[in-house]
Order: sequence, then structure tokens, then C-alpha cells
Amino acid sequence: MNVSLLLEFIDELVGNESLYPISDSLAELESALNSLAGNPQDQNAQKLVSDNLAKLASHLEDRSEDIPARHLNRLIEFDGTEYYTPELASAISKIINENPISPRVAKDFVTSVSERRKKFVENLRTVSESLRSLGISGTTTSEKDPEIGFEIPRSIFENELSGFVDEIRVTKFIVDAASMTVTGQRERITVEQLSTSDPLLILGVDPRVIAMVGGFVTWALHTWKQAEEIRLLKKKAKELPDMDEISEKLEQKIEESINSAIEKEVTKLLTKYRKKSKREIEQLLRRALRLILERLERGMKGECPIFCVSVIWFMLPERSKDDDDFQGITGRTAEGLRAA
Repeated sequence: MNVSLLLEFIDELVGNESLYPISDSLAELESALNSLAGNPQDQNAQKLVSDNLAKLASHLEDRSEDIPARHLNRLIEFDGTEYYTPELASAISKIINENPISPRVAKDFVTSVSERRKKFVENLRTVSESLRSLGISGTTTSEKDPEIGFEIPRSIFENELSGFVDEIRVTKFIVDAASMTVTGQRERITVEQLSTSDPLLILGVDPRVIAMVGGFVTWALHTWKQAEEIRLLKKKAKELPDMDEISEKLEQKIEESINSAIEKEVTKLLTKYRKKSKREIEQLLRRALRLILERLERGMKGECPIFCVSVIWFMLPERSKDDDDFQGITGRTAEGLRAA
């Protein structure tokens, strides 16, 4: 892991603790539940619990929406999603509803979560202070240099240089396909940073290309979900007697649905961007979309983390936040990564 990127991730979480007072809300909810445990029939105590739970849910929702897409995978790796997403409030609400005459059950759960979250944040602070004491600083996003990161897990090239080179070629092919589609030419790609644990390439490229790659990933997540639903039907069919023929037809249906999804996406993109050299871009798009789907499927099967070539984040200048089209694409990509 690149320590500068790690420090940027930590700064994002720790630096916004006061803006999103989740820890304070947990403490207030814990206190309210403690009061309710003393008198479960007290309507004022019940309302106080309800109000504090709603406040906690609001803070978690705001914090979750504001976490940059580039930090989502790292948060998952650190087992920290529980502390920053609305699912925590839902879990607390469920425990309260399941134990109406025993509020102490919910109170003990909130106490446990609160203590674990405090320890998590404190550990992040300690790491940040230690890294800075060694003279390491976090990365910063330049207003002139948008970047996109790709992680290539070692599990798919088994530390073989030739395999690593092949995956870099795949990464370049996907970015080139996006570039040709949106700009009509292969835009210059620069290597801004390279981390080596699981190789992480931080590339500088036109922000329109970054948005297009994000669109590719969003499309792949949706297409994979549809194919997986058919696979589940196939699995159930195989468990029944004399269903081999139906199972084979479902397998054909999976491939047909993927091919159809690719053709629809290619047609949509070519229509939107009206490219003259249509045949060349058609071929590039078909291949790029299939490459992303293949790696997504391998990731979902557990062969490697989420995507075998994983689009980690988008780092763009503040002015790009006014671009509704880009924001829509990256927002949907972030939602897809959370679902994955």
C-alpha cells in the first residue's frame, strides 16, 4: 500500500469527525437507552431514544454520501464500513424493535459499537501521527491534474512479470477505449504514482476519459447482476431431476444477455458521441467492456478482491463537481462498489 495514499485516506476519515459527530450521537443514544432501560414504559425516554436514533441515522447518511469513491475499497479492507454507513442505525433500530421490554440489550450493543468505533478512529490518529513524525505527508489533489487509480492484485499475475505486463496492457486498452470514444483520439496517459504491495497505478488523464471509465464500471456492475440472477436460476434447475436441457438453455441465455448488453452499450455510446471512425471504436468498446466484465466476475467469485483490475477512484478538481453528467456517473459507480 502506498503510505501517502493511506495517509490521505486517514485524513479524510479523522479530519471530518467533528463535521459528522457520529461518535457523539452514539454516546447520546447510549445515554438515552440507559435511561429507557430504567423505565421502559416512560414515553419521554422512548421519544428521546427515537430522536437520538434519527439524529445518528442522519449523520451516518451524510457521512456515507460524502465519502469519496476513491476511499470506498480501502474502508472495506479496514473493516470500517460499519462505522460510517446508515446500516449501523438500521441494525440498532432492529435490536430495539426486537427487544421492546429489554432496552438494555440495545444499550449494550450501542456501547460495544461506540467503544469499537472510538478505538478504530484512535488507531487511525495514531498511524497518522506516526507517519507524519517520519516526514511522510498525504497526497493532494491538484486542480490541474485529474487522476484515476487501478489496483492489480498479485493473485492474478502470481508475481510473474509477464502477467503483470499483460494486466497493464489491459488497463491501457480500457483507458484507450474510453479515450477514443469520448475524445476521438488516444489521450496521453501519465503515471503519477505506483504503489507495489498490490500494484496500484495512479494515472493522469483527461477527466472526460476518467468519467467514461467510471461509466464502464457502472455498466459492468449492472450487467453482472443480471447475469448472476440467471446463474442462480440455473443452479436451482440443476438441483432438480431431468432439468439438464433447461440448465443448458439458461447457460446460453447468460451469454446472450451479456452479448446483448454489450451491443446496447456500444450503440448507446456511439450514438451519444457520434464518432466518425465508428468501426474501430465499436471493436475497442466491445473488447473493453468484455474485459471489465471478465475481471468483475473473477473478483465476485473470490479469485481476487472485487475487481481483478479494480478502478479505485477518481480524483478531479473542485470545478468538475459542477458537471452533472460526471457526478452522476461517479455517484452510480460508488453505489455499485458499495453493493459489491
